[in-house]
Amino acid sequence: MPRIHCVQLFYNLSDPATEDLLDEVESFRRFVGLRLSDALPDETTILNFRHPLERHGLGEVLLKEINRHLEHHGSRLKPGTMVDATGCVHSVCGTAANVADVTRVDQLLHGREEWGYGATRATRECTNARSTKAARSTGWSR
Repeated sequence: MPRIHCVQLFYNLSDPATEDLLDEVESFRRFVGLRLSDALPDETTILNFRHPLERHGLGEVLLKEINRHLEHHGSRLKPGTMVDATGCVHSVCGTAANVADVTRVDQLLHGREEWGYGATRATRECTNARSTKAARSTGWSR
């Protein structure tokens, strides 16, 4: 249960979200020491463990102690948020290992993208392909 609480602290998760994460994500189960065949704690069990820790401020103490250890290795943890990216991908294109990804940008964009992320060359190619697609479909260009 202490490791489950750490996962909650690291990712700023609610009790139900923590239960779901343990049920669905193998790497988190391994981190907390549970196998798929083990009984997973439900959100009430997680809540009943978390509440006394919060009442006594032990979650913050735990995070400080973890950071004290990590700082010796040049790292630091801050509470964060996990974002479910399900549904964020609108196209996929496979290539051989010897084909640069940026050569397929025009197949991956539909012209209505509001933002994108990639390496410098890929970003430049995406910008060029996006403006070309937008110019074709909307009649404007940059």
